[in-house]
Amino acid sequence: MKMTKTIIITCLFLSQVLFCFGQKTVPIYELGDSIIEYESNFKNLFKNWTPKNITNASDYVLENFSFIESISDSIVFNFYRNYFSSIETLSKTQLVKGGSNSWGAHYRHIYIEPHFTYKEFFEQGGFSSTLTEIFSAEFKSKGIDILTHFMNLDSLDLKYYYSEINESVSEYETDMQGNQYKKGESYSSSKRMVALPDSISKNYMDIYLNQEKKFEDLTVLEKRSYLLEDLLNQRILTQLNFNDQIEIGDKVYKIEFKYKSKPYSCYVICNATTKKVKWDYFFKDITVDTDNN
Repeated sequence: MKMTKTIIITCLFLSQVLFCFGQKTVPIYELGDSIIEYESNFKNLFKNWTPKNITNASDYVLENFSFIESISDSIVFNFYRNYFSSIETLSKTQLVKGGSNSWGAHYRHIYIEPHFTYKEFFEQGGFSSTLTEIFSAEFKSKGIDILTHFMNLDSLDLKYYYSEINESVSEYETDMQGNQYKKGESYSSSKRMVALPDSISKNYMDIYLNQEKKFEDLTVLEKRSYLLEDLLNQRILTQLNFNDQIEIGDKVYKIEFKYKSKPYSCYVICNATTKKVKWDYFFKDITVDTDNN
């Protein structure tokens, strides 16, 4: 069962992404040399990391990449399954702006800023008074414990819950006389899954799964309980996704770089068959415009 890591809907763990269309783009790892060996991914990345492709590339120094190990057995597999669902994983804020200038030429600007996936547990500047109240010392301690606890997913007796929300939105147009009329309807469908070792709480069922209640309606204590339940669910969903995508024999690499002089490390997993990058929270989904290269 393939699951995509669900974005936490409470605005605590957000990345801002604005996409543009109309230009041919490819993953930054794949523009350049064909991926005939694992190192080809990283050579392409280092070559493509320029202000022409990444607007704020000058804020970075990509220092080196190195092979770490093969995922040789279930012990190594479980180590990385835990690592990539933990508080240690490096993520980013990605802002992409694009359009056409007055001469019809396309432009595309990409801004990348690194941060840890659960950065709110490290820094809380700019929080609203509500979120500041939620992030008590006890809440932070419990949250960090959930995100650092080494678990063996294979030994957990998980309980699964599913929902599918179908919505219709009426579309209207206004004629030249200012009269509004109904043009049609658009439909959207969202599917969600919860996987927990314990029974799901009513608040989590009503808000996250069935979307019948609002997070804002909860008391502070209820909000804390909800968010801790959400952290555990998101971590387990990430590990289930890891099970679907990663296999014994895949290769682990590390990329070291600096952003505004601060050092970072990004771990990457490559497919043992295709040799392409298949798991990476930082560089993998960055694309570059082929027209500029």
